[in-house]
Amino acid sequence: MAAFVSRFRLLSATAICMTAFVLTGCGDEEPTAAPAGNDGAVAEATGAAPPADSSNLPTLAEDPAADAKPDAAADPTPDPKPTPDPEPAADPKPVADAGSATTSDTDPARPAPAYAKYFPKGAAVAVLIQPGKLLESELVSQLPLEKELAEVQEKSGLDPKSVKQVVFAAAPPAALDQRGEPDVAVVVSFTTPVELRAVLQKVGFPGKIEEKSHNDVSYLSIERPGPGGPVAALALDETSYVLTPEPLMHAALDRDATEGPLAAQLAKTDLDHEFVLVATMEGQDALLEQLNAVAQSGQVPPMLAPLLSVPQKLLAVTITAGFSGENLVAIKFDARDESGGELIESLAVFGKTTLEGFYEQQKPQLAGQPALAEFAEKLIAGLSVARDGTQVRFELENPGGLDEVAKVLAKMAEAAKASARAAARASQDKNMLKQIGLAFHNYHDVFNSFPVSDNPKWFGKDEQPLMSWRIHVLPFVDQAPLYNRLNMEEAADSDQNKLVLAAAQNPYRSVSDDEKSKTTRFRMFSGEGTLLPGGKGMRIRDITDGTSNTILAIQVGPKKAVPWHQTKTGIPIDSKKLLEELGKPGPTGYLVLFCDGSVQTLPADISVEQLKALVTIGGGEVVR
Repeated sequence: MAAFVSRFRLLSATAICMTAFVLTGCGDEEPTAAPAGNDGAVAEATGAAPPADSSNLPTLAEDPAADAKPDAAADPTPDPKPTPDPEPAADPKPVADAGSATTSDTDPARPAPAYAKYFPKGAAVAVLIQPGKLLESELVSQLPLEKELAEVQEKSGLDPKSVKQVVFAAAPPAALDQRGEPDVAVVVSFTTPVELRAVLQKVGFPGKIEEKSHNDVSYLSIERPGPGGPVAALALDETSYVLTPEPLMHAALDRDATEGPLAAQLAKTDLDHEFVLVATMEGQDALLEQLNAVAQSGQVPPMLAPLLSVPQKLLAVTITAGFSGENLVAIKFDARDESGGELIESLAVFGKTTLEGFYEQQKPQLAGQPALAEFAEKLIAGLSVARDGTQVRFELENPGGLDEVAKVLAKMAEAAKASARAAARASQDKNMLKQIGLAFHNYHDVFNSFPVSDNPKWFGKDEQPLMSWRIHVLPFVDQAPLYNRLNMEEAADSDQNKLVLAAAQNPYRSVSDDEKSKTTRFRMFSGEGTLLPGGKGMRIRDITDGTSNTILAIQVGPKKAVPWHQTKTGIPIDSKKLLEELGKPGPTGYLVLFCDGSVQTLPADISVEQLKALVTIGGGEVVR
């Protein structure tokens, strides 16, 4: 697996740059158009239209492997339509409805997609994604994805909806037990012309990009940022690219035509789905031998060993999925013989039973969402398994009503986002409280007390501090320059200090408050028995209840915020409406800072007695 990731990393990174996160479902329009007879594949290399900007995007020269007549005169204006292969043209009408697993196996003349020529030799699996169909589907189109799509466009310079189709194809490594690297190819097509070089440069791709050619066919050579050789990017036309390691590109350009069991399987498959996976075991004798050796090695748990025999029974697997057809998911297994069909059928039935059991377990959780509960019930009822000789089908019928489900999911997504934002804000506010706690302890180390220390110049005639504790700890929260501009022997509202504080930014603002806010929600309690009894500050040794049992500061509700530099803003402990002094709590309660520097959450329904026990420094109460 590590080797697979190693080889796949650059191809994936490049494809993601081009497709703007197509793997997360970004795109638009319909699948790429096929050569004559395939109703939707990328244009054949021969005769393709040149790129929009030939200075940045190499034009694909005439494929020397194409079946062109040797005495044919060159056309100075290439026909944008692909030159069809000398195979019988297929009926352009779809041979299966959009909901079926595969198209007819009764259309032997249907050619494989032209881009299959660039699949690695021995390719066993291909995955096709149509992001546009996914985004325009009844379900996904109603989800709140605007922000995510805008971010992708800003980073890549590509409109995610311009991605038409993405195809991944892979051939298994030579040896499973030696971390061999699979051979991979990626085909990406867009609705509008795209300059690959410009996209790679915009996203800051670190590798060197240069133009090369093989057999008179030009391509971009993209240097791999890590170990390994470069990746070749070939323009099939001005809207489509194929990316694969350079040696594999050379091998593909040397081939005469599309070939291999995977290409043949694709020719029999309806590719007009949001997602298609096609895998074949034909020609994979080496892989089957390795799987058999692994099964017999004793290194696989006995319960899993029989599963390794399933590939031995298979010829091919086709999976289609989407929201626009008769089926949400359709899987077709082609077994080698009747016994293989029976084995696969039994596994499919087991999977169906497992899903039904999982649904029964989840029914109580769905009770609060009637639309989802009804949809899930119909979904499970639409599960089916059928066998016809060597062919087994596992299908999940589309029950309809996706628009209502989408509305519920959109609300759930918004709620999840709001919860995530609240959690992020709470995390930042916790960090602010921790900084205040650290500042108090650093202040104590310097002045041998919490603020305000007993410097007589810092107190007025009434023996009360001239400045708030928040100002006294400014040097300990990275605000020393602001502290040094203040006259600490004058009140905060003196002429000099008033001007300085009016121009200063608020260092104690909660992240959910307005950026220009001059108020703070971080407050202390005041009164007899608290850390702010009036006069000079208390010392740690005065906290006989223990620093871990005594609240230093609390984050109050937004309506209880006070000017951050104002003095005498303590919450009076003897208030008859003490809990009302705290304001509205957060989603999980009140964030509080304890004298030991820890930050915890007090429940919103805390009693007055419990709160006073936590606020007083020497009451001797039992805290629960």
